[in-house]
Amino acid sequence: LQVHCTPGWLICNVADQGKGISAEELPDLFRQYRRFSSAHGVDGIGLGLSMVKAVVDHHEGKIECRSVVGKGTTFSLRFPLLED
Repeated sequence: LQVHCTPGWLICNVADQGKGISAEELPDLFRQYRRFSSAHGVDGIGLGLSMVKAVVDHHEGKIECRSVVGKGTTFSLRFPLLED
């Protein structure tokens, strides 16, 4: 977990060293009820990332995902800083 600020943005990067997500699956990553082959054997119904995206969108932020199969995944969440 890394958190830092750049001009106008709060950035939070969350990384793991898990199975990773294939490039073919990335376009559907934030779709509701979408389960991926890498989640085989893990409980869930496919709502977690769609809920995260909804919260990020509500705060006018951005979320990106970079992943390499067999190496892990990094999610980058960017939120606009509020002005005083």
